[in-house]
Amino acid sequence: MKKEYYIFSGEVHYFRIPKRNWDFVIEKVKKANLNTVSTYIPWCIHEEREGDFDFGGMTSEEKDVISFIEKIKNAGLRLILRIGPVSNAELLREGVPVWLFKKYPCILAEGKGSENLPHTTLISYLNKDFLSYVRRWYEKVLEIVKRYEENPVVLVQLDNEIGMSHWVNKTPDLSFLTTKMYQKFLEKKYKRIEILNKIYKTNYKDFSEISQPVTAKDIRVIYDWGSFYREEYFPKYFKFLRENFRKKSKLKILVNIPQFFDYDTRARGFYSPCTTSFYKNFRKIEDNIIFGGAYQLRRIDYENFHDVFITTEAVNMINPERKNICAELQTGVMRDRPRIYPEDVEMHLKTALASGVKGMNLYMFAGGKNPRNFGMFGRYHDWQAPVGYDLKIKDHFKTIKDFGLFIKTWGDVLLKTEKVNSLSFGFYQPYWCGEFSDFGELEYTRSRYFFDGLGRILLLNNYHFDFVDVERDDLENVKNLFFFSWKWVDERIQRKILRFVKDGGYLIVYPELPDLFLEYLNIKKKEGRGPVYFGDIECYVEGKVEGYSLKGSFDLIAKDKNGNVCSFIMEYGMGKILVIGFPFVHYFDFQIDILNNVLERFGIKKDFEVYPKDIIVSFLKSRRGSFFFFHNYHGLEFDVSFRYRSFSVDFKIYPKQIKILPYDFSLSKNLKLKFATAEVINIDGNRILLRGRKGEKASVFFEASGKRKKAIVKFRKEKVWVNLR
Repeated sequence: MKKEYYIFSGEVHYFRIPKRNWDFVIEKVKKANLNTVSTYIPWCIHEEREGDFDFGGMTSEEKDVISFIEKIKNAGLRLILRIGPVSNAELLREGVPVWLFKKYPCILAEGKGSENLPHTTLISYLNKDFLSYVRRWYEKVLEIVKRYEENPVVLVQLDNEIGMSHWVNKTPDLSFLTTKMYQKFLEKKYKRIEILNKIYKTNYKDFSEISQPVTAKDIRVIYDWGSFYREEYFPKYFKFLRENFRKKSKLKILVNIPQFFDYDTRARGFYSPCTTSFYKNFRKIEDNIIFGGAYQLRRIDYENFHDVFITTEAVNMINPERKNICAELQTGVMRDRPRIYPEDVEMHLKTALASGVKGMNLYMFAGGKNPRNFGMFGRYHDWQAPVGYDLKIKDHFKTIKDFGLFIKTWGDVLLKTEKVNSLSFGFYQPYWCGEFSDFGELEYTRSRYFFDGLGRILLLNNYHFDFVDVERDDLENVKNLFFFSWKWVDERIQRKILRFVKDGGYLIVYPELPDLFLEYLNIKKKEGRGPVYFGDIECYVEGKVEGYSLKGSFDLIAKDKNGNVCSFIMEYGMGKILVIGFPFVHYFDFQIDILNNVLERFGIKKDFEVYPKDIIVSFLKSRRGSFFFFHNYHGLEFDVSFRYRSFSVDFKIYPKQIKILPYDFSLSKNLKLKFATAEVINIDGNRILLRGRKGEKASVFFEASGKRKKAIVKFRKEKVWVNLR
């Protein structure tokens, strides 16, 4: 991209829409205030028979991708092309031609499938026959990319969600070639089989005897296995794609990441740090890259909103520039259940923006029909998209249109914002492997004790956090570190974290205290027993409780049922450690207040205050101005009181509403917008366009020619222009 812009894109699949309707759909793209279109160019569509490539509509006019691109260009829109070889895209065989598997069945490994996702085609990415045909596909499709480079094509995705089908099926690539690579990886790391046997507690005679550990329960074994896929297997495939792509194009590469997994009416991001780490080494291969998450939440509410914040920060961790997009932000659902409503889409859009993403692609924007014998679920592919397969406009089209106007107004500013965080989460890779193993205890621990435990309760208290990789990242610029510790931590990492505290850092360690910490802090571990007591407040505990015998001074936080210390604050060097020696899962709301009080005692405080506590507040800050997001995920209306530094304000927030409110923006030399209690979705000189609800009252605080002023607005309709003078 020659000039950065805030990508607000919609997914439109030309091959699923009759060519006669392309103009209608593109017109709706522009009317919805989108600035970009995204589409796959599926291999299976354009090489239906081996060697017969059709990009011009010779065999079917819906294959005329050249004409589609020309229409996007003539409309003044930009384009993201997703060229495979694997598209997924709800296509049979994940968008790879069926004839290829018939000719080379060794490319294909059948997975066991899943109840919620249609992905059962697993590909051995490094199979030489597969790569040979991928090279040939790229030679053809990249001629199109080269022809339209920069205008209108601005991003190209190489393959879609690498490793996703293997992950959802919990099935690795067990081919002979991959297993031999794994054995060599272990040999390179351990040098001698005796060293591996000592750590693994095995008795192999040679590295060639080792198979991929699909039933492993030892974290160190799983970590090595996961490291192989992250350091060797996935990067080697990406490198092959990148090298062939770079022969024809200099465009930025989009890497899309699978992250959410469906559970009934809502999806969860439990796996997102794990799957995001698949791609952590891609930047060693290519600098001109942008990562894109896949936020497919079905319905977002009080139960899963925090997954979005956690997921965005996981993606930011693997890209130091922190300029990542949401490559698939779900504005519909593949099936017609659960039904998606405008409020669901608005909450989804605004939560993603609040988490700090620097662009988003709406999947899907337009529905359609699959060509015969190509769709995983038959021909129907409506996706509850705002523009339906029958061209009918659904109610959430207006939601997208209004949000698009906001992006059009503020996009350049949003690109330069950073989310304000209170802490850093210490990501430790050994806990976030196991994607192909059936290690239920590890998955349960991550999901319950981190996602729905301390991680969630921190965010409910408005303590936002970013991610740091404790194995790779320097902790010098970290002030407050939250480290999730379970069963085993490498001694090198323990010393690194202890040194961080000794040098003045503040550390929260939870839910277990690593062995080296016991030695350095002169602590003995006891077997504890729940419930635990924060003073007189009894708190139920799910899982193991650690009791501690301490010498020296400490600040008692909690005791277990037997009177053992199980949570405490202790000084170490120039810093402090808060130990919480038990799982703190969000069962009861009084736990939110408990953690807030503990953190204040520990010395971590927020810059703002909000009442009621049911409101989540996030903060995007830039030099030009900032945005406060007020999240109401409840079905109730609240009167909100908010104070930031010396500024305080009261306003109303409606059920299932997120308000994005501007703070301290200079609109011109003599005009500054200090704050507004309704959203500002457009600016025209000294006028601002406010969006609210009929009957709502809003306040606008501003400075004109050095004088502080306040305007009161009553909404007689949804949008009102206000003159600031």
